[in-house]
Amino acid sequence: MQPKLTEAELAERMEAIKVKNQSRTERHQRAAEDEEAFKEAEQARKAIDTQTRVQTRKKKSEIDKRRKELEYVVLLSPTILCVMRFISVNLSNVS
Repeated sequence: MQPKLTEAELAERMEAIKVKNQSRTERHQRAAEDEEAFKEAEQARKAIDTQTRVQTRKKKSEIDKRRKELEYVVLLSPTILCVMRFISVNLSNVS
C-alpha cells in the first residue's frame, strides 16, 4: 500500500499529468496539421502532373499532325512538280 500523498504532492502530480496531456494534445494537433498539409501538397502535385500530361499529349499530337502534313507534302512534291512540268510543256505546245 502506498502512503497517502500530501496536498502539495497531489497538486504537483496533477500538474505534471496536465502538462503531459497538453503536450500529447499539441503533438497530435501538429501531426493532424502535417497530414492535412501533405494531402493538400499531394493533391496540388497530382493536379500539376495531370495538367503537364495533358499539355504534353497535346504538343505531341500537334507535332505528329505537322509531321504527317510535312510527309504528305514531301511525298506529293515530286508528283506536283511532274504535273506542273506537264502543264507547262503542254501550254507551250499550244501556243
